[in-house]
Amino acid sequence: MKKGIFFKKIYKFIQKKKISGFIIGIISFFLVFVFSFSNTYNQFELKLYDLRFKFKPKIKEWNRLSFVDIDERSLQIVGNFPWRRSTYVNGIRALQRVGVNQFSLDIMFLDNSPNQLDLNSMTNLQKKVQKGERLSKNDLNSLVYSEDNLFASSVFDMGKVILPFVFSTGEIDKEVLRKRDNLEYKSAYNEFLEKSSIAVNVKDKEKYKLLDDQKLTIFPPILKLMKSAKMFGFVDRDTDIDGITRKIRMVRYNKGKLFFNLSFVMFMDACNISFKDVEVKSGDAIYVKNFLDPLTQIHKNIKIPIDNQGMMYINWAGSGPREKSFNIIPFSALLEYIEWTAEESENFFDQIESENQSFVLSSLYEKSSNLKKKYEKADDKNRKIIWNQLILVKEEILNKKRDYINILKTNILEVEDTLKSGVDPKLKEEYELLKGDLSVYNGVLKVENLSNHIVISGLTAAGTHDLGATPNSNDYARVGIYPNAINTIIQNEFIRKSPILIDYLLMLIIIFIMVFLVQSLNARQSVLAIVGLSLFINFIIIIIFGYLNIWIQQLGIIMSLIIPSVTIVSLKYMREESQRRFIKNAFSHYLAPGVIDEIIKNPDSLELGGENRVITTFFSDIQGFSSISENLTAPELVSLLNEYLSAMTDIILSYGGTIDKYEGDAIMAFYGAPVLFEDHALRACYAMIDMKKKLRDLQDKWKELGRIELYARMGMNTGDAVVGNMGSTTRMDYTAMGDSVNLASRLEGANKFYSTYSMISDATYELVKDYVEVRKLDKIKVVGKNEPVIIYELLSRKGNLSNSMYNMLENYKNGLDLFQTREWEKAKEEFKKALLIIDDDGPSQVYVKRCEFFMKKPPSKNWDGVYKLTSK
Repeated sequence: MKKGIFFKKIYKFIQKKKISGFIIGIISFFLVFVFSFSNTYNQFELKLYDLRFKFKPKIKEWNRLSFVDIDERSLQIVGNFPWRRSTYVNGIRALQRVGVNQFSLDIMFLDNSPNQLDLNSMTNLQKKVQKGERLSKNDLNSLVYSEDNLFASSVFDMGKVILPFVFSTGEIDKEVLRKRDNLEYKSAYNEFLEKSSIAVNVKDKEKYKLLDDQKLTIFPPILKLMKSAKMFGFVDRDTDIDGITRKIRMVRYNKGKLFFNLSFVMFMDACNISFKDVEVKSGDAIYVKNFLDPLTQIHKNIKIPIDNQGMMYINWAGSGPREKSFNIIPFSALLEYIEWTAEESENFFDQIESENQSFVLSSLYEKSSNLKKKYEKADDKNRKIIWNQLILVKEEILNKKRDYINILKTNILEVEDTLKSGVDPKLKEEYELLKGDLSVYNGVLKVENLSNHIVISGLTAAGTHDLGATPNSNDYARVGIYPNAINTIIQNEFIRKSPILIDYLLMLIIIFIMVFLVQSLNARQSVLAIVGLSLFINFIIIIIFGYLNIWIQQLGIIMSLIIPSVTIVSLKYMREESQRRFIKNAFSHYLAPGVIDEIIKNPDSLELGGENRVITTFFSDIQGFSSISENLTAPELVSLLNEYLSAMTDIILSYGGTIDKYEGDAIMAFYGAPVLFEDHALRACYAMIDMKKKLRDLQDKWKELGRIELYARMGMNTGDAVVGNMGSTTRMDYTAMGDSVNLASRLEGANKFYSTYSMISDATYELVKDYVEVRKLDKIKVVGKNEPVIIYELLSRKGNLSNSMYNMLENYKNGLDLFQTREWEKAKEEFKKALLIIDDDGPSQVYVKRCEFFMKKPPSKNWDGVYKLTSK
């Protein structure tokens, strides 16, 4: 016994001190913490990261970043990929002519291309043979030429070309190694290393932690390109565990050197940075000193955040080149420009200016040239001013050329109007030529718009196998990774992971907030709180990511919201469900379903103790039950009593009454507690009326069956009472106590003095008089009470009596009025008239006898009309 009390005290202590919540919180955090190291967790977190990008505002695009697209149209014009090196030569010439600041190719040139036949040399050779001239060795050598030499020369001449290389897991072929094992190749390779890497001390290898054991072999471009390109950057790509590209490896350690990604090398070159200006700290950042910010034209320092592997998360400006992010033109436009459109367009613009005696373009070209010279010599203070002037001049040039093209458009429209009046073959031919010229000149403007731009070219055509997935696209041209990486750096819009300790601290705080919040609410409120807080916190996480570029572990936060909350809510539901079942089982025979539901909503109302409340109390008792029980066997008595009590109980419960107790044949019930009904008195009266009717039906049934008929007296009163659980902590009873309850009990017994079966007090009557039919019985003093109370017989609902009953009641009322004025003989006559209508009316019979008694023995002159009961 003592042991059970001890454990009960421990349980209450835990509940009181919320230790259970603390334990749930710690377990929840442990589960989240352990799960956060799994691949499943990381995959889900990455998906949530991608989802955040759907809502994230796109960052600005650097207007000097352009993309030359090797698209389907370019492949149709040039031919299937891979292209001849001469194709790139023409593209480089076009870009060199328009004055791009930099050109990078995301295309590998790992092998020498085959020599090509020189058609002009072949023609000359044929002429010599036909003339019978002797052929020399030089003549034979002139038949072929190397496009690699031509390509390398164009790269060198431009001086602004950045080429890619790769790290690979494969081994270099022995034959290739043999060919590379010569002084010329070694010299070129050393030059390649100088243009692509920076040496670090051996001791620094541990510091950087950037070595990839899986990719140790460098595959550079061909020898001639190693010597001719300005810089080199590696282009091997990394994806997350789900195959999606979200970050880019900016730096890699290999054999005592740090190598940099193509995008970072492009950024370095665009901002006049050398390798000596770069410091790398793995797991922290790449620190760049004194770089020229192209947006502000001011020298400054920048910190590019990287992880232990040298990765930087990309802040995507768009969905990729195929989805038209950044300035984009097809590679075929460069070829058209260099082959024949550039000179033709210049002739067109010169012709327009000559015809109009206006040489605006010439003046603008000269102004642009002078500004470029000033820009190269300017300091930080004046550089941005001059740069903005240069941009304005460029826009003026392009706008002026657009104006001249509009003149051509006007001519085309005029020709169209003329053609509508009749077909002129020559005019039709001229019309087609003009339309072709218009297309050419618009193409020229697109190419010339690349002036001063940072340009990268790569494959986007479908079927070129250079497509992948990003947070914004499942069909993404991966060359778009590089302009997006550059743009992330230039715009200083880095995505940073929040410190892992901060993430775990947030999770721990949220867990305990949810634990103590949910513990203080009921189950339904808890669900609403969980949903509301989840929406709010996830909204904040999305906003922080979208506008502050901070990546908080969303999955861990969600789990921190859900795990402890669901655990506690589940326990609450189980506890409340158990409590609900207990209450229903315990009270289903005593309370109405609606009352039980209210108690379930507020189970604290079942705590030991009571409250003052105005209620209507009901008592009933079977007339002559002792005599009835003596004439029946036990089974017969039980059957009869159960049938009666069941019928009465159903009616009481149907009106929201509470069964207080059964005492043999007696019933005690009350209305207005535990659920407060404003109309509790009326509910009680309607229930009493229905009980009387039901009892009459049962009496008819019993009479037909030859069984004993039961008659029940009912009493009712409304007033203050103490209601609640009374008793001990181990055994209690929900009951009502007080003078008003005692009076209701006395009124039930008072029925026998008036031969009635349903009596209510004046307190109840005043609350229901507009809804029920009653008759005043008397003004009495019950046993144990000094204050008189007016009593009424409850007859029916309003308007439900028969005409004969109304007539009888009129005579009865007249008799009662005369009785109160001591006119005994006249009163007796009125009561007799009432009995002529209903011969078994109990109250009329009682008053006839009283009149006869007072006629013989009148009351004293001080008689106040109050009848004092002498027994219960």
